[in-house]
Amino acid sequence: MLRTGGHQRRSTFGSVLVVMLLAVLGSASSGHADPLGDQQQQIEQIATTLVSLNHRIEALSESYGAAQERKAELDTEIAATTASVADQQVTYDALQGTLTDLAVNRFVGNNTSGLSPLFSSAALFSQAQQFDALTSVAIDAGAGTADDVQSIVRTLQADKDRLQRQQAEATALIATLAAQQAEGEQLIAEYTQRAADAKAKYGELVQQEADRQAAAAAEKAAAAVPPPAIARSAVTPRAAAVPRGGGASPPAATVDAPSTSTAPRPTTPVADEPSPSQPASPGTPAPAPTPTTAPPNTTPPNTTPVPTPDVPPPSGRAAMAVAAARSMLGVPYVAFQASPSRGFDCSGLTMWAWAQAGVSLPHQSGMQYAANPHVPKDQAQPGDLVFFYSPISHVGMYIGGGMMIDAPHTGALVRLVPVRWNRVVGVARPG
Repeated sequence: MLRTGGHQRRSTFGSVLVVMLLAVLGSASSGHADPLGDQQQQIEQIATTLVSLNHRIEALSESYGAAQERKAELDTEIAATTASVADQQVTYDALQGTLTDLAVNRFVGNNTSGLSPLFSSAALFSQAQQFDALTSVAIDAGAGTADDVQSIVRTLQADKDRLQRQQAEATALIATLAAQQAEGEQLIAEYTQRAADAKAKYGELVQQEADRQAAAAAEKAAAAVPPPAIARSAVTPRAAAVPRGGGASPPAATVDAPSTSTAPRPTTPVADEPSPSQPASPGTPAPAPTPTTAPPNTTPPNTTPVPTPDVPPPSGRAAMAVAAARSMLGVPYVAFQASPSRGFDCSGLTMWAWAQAGVSLPHQSGMQYAANPHVPKDQAQPGDLVFFYSPISHVGMYIGGGMMIDAPHTGALVRLVPVRWNRVVGVARPG
């Protein structure tokens, strides 16, 4: 009995010990269920923040470019209105001098009928009465009809009012530009600091996750938004031209539906969207090799190009623009900028490159698309501009062989990459 009782006590004690150990292990497991999962969640959250910051910077840069263009237009309009006011003032002053001479002659000759409003206090007679008196004298002197005088005065006043509105708008735009630039600098500083901290803690994992998120968003957008319609005219279609540049042709207008895979893209960068996957690094990176076959996600098998109307021929200046863009490989992306010494945003790069060829473009991607003739994707030629998103908010320069040069996003460098044609929403031809 004693041995049996001892055995029972040992068995009971063992059972209690097992339960306690399981409880401890369970508690530890519940507290640290999946360290790798927790780290992955943190990486995803940081990457989401970086992607969001980058999108805000890009949107602000596009808005800044549009405001800059409007400010330039206003400067031209203000100059024209100022010249018009000056011309009208000369005409008005000449008429006023004629009326003054006539009024003095009449007054000296004791003939002051109809002149009382001209020599009265403004407090006693209205501007309309004075205008009527001036008109009456002008007609009597043969200086012009009532309509002539009225037209001069009204045109002068309208020009002055318009000039005042334009100057007020210009003042507001200057304030807007300053505010946007300050906000952009703050966002860039925040992005740079967060990206540096993430890299120090997680290496390249956060950047890879940000790349995955940006790629997934771009795939979703490409599947949901159709490309802009290309204007067609009542002319005889011609066969699709083969792009120059020694590489594969761009795709036909009809493309495969984009993949919705969220797997990270390959190491070779692909020009689908600006994403924070390629941070700036010291030195100029070697350009990506030109592929000998068409890039992925382009022309589907056995697809015949859709006949299209005649398009403008490639500009003779395109080679200069392409050479200028190539010379900027490795220059950092900097929002709001279009300068080799300060950096480029996406539209700043294409604007600067074409400016080297003597062609002026606005500093905003949507405006660049609107300002130039549109070209079917299967007829893209070196120097053409390729556009992404709807509304358009990113642009690169096609250089032939299925490749493009663009300034992708904050933290990256001007790069040479394959074009993801299924994400291109439009092609335009400057020059």
